Amino acid sequence: MTTELFGDTNLATATLLAEDLRDWVAEETLANLAMSVAHSIDESRFKRVTAPFEAAPVASRPALAMLTYCYARGWFSSLDIEGLCVADETLDHLSGGGKPDGDFLRRFRRKHRDVIEHCLEIVCLVVWRIRHGNWQTPQPWNGSQPPATTERINPLFRMQIICEVMERLNRAENEDRCEYTTEAVGD
Repeated sequence: MTTELFGDTNLATATLLAEDLRDWVAEETLANLAMSVAHSIDESRFKRVTAPFEAAPVASRPALAMLTYCYARGWFSSLDIEGLCVADETLDHLSGGGKPDGDFLRRFRRKHRDVIEHCLEIVCLVVWRIRHGNWQTPQPWNGSQPPATTERINPLFRMQIICEVMERLNRAENEDRCEYTTEAVGD
């Protein structure tokens, strides 16, 4: 079964999700989904994050929607996201016109990692459902009977999605750690 699902891929690094979820859904769908999920979060889960004086402030919900969208797209570097906020219309819309800098994005992620994880998990599950029509891992079809569909999320499948979500956040932290360390050494 593993060969049919992943081919010759190294199973230690195999993922179920596309690197950029826009490969599975339209950009507008992904952005609207990130925004909807961010707006469903209870206000009590947000912590205050300050922006530098010169940066245009971004409220918590737009920042959450932006980072959820960016991580779903495979954009992890806070400095890259800062630059993209100027040029990318979707990010401009998600941020409500605010232009967060990389430091703000890193601080926001640090204080809201659990909330971002939760939102990104929901986005990934919904995108999977849109793409595949169910919440199960693809099963090889033996040709005799169509695979069974169910409305329940397979717990092992959900754990795999959670692991992939956590890996995306870890990648963001690692990229930022490398960039900010390199920047400090270069000064």
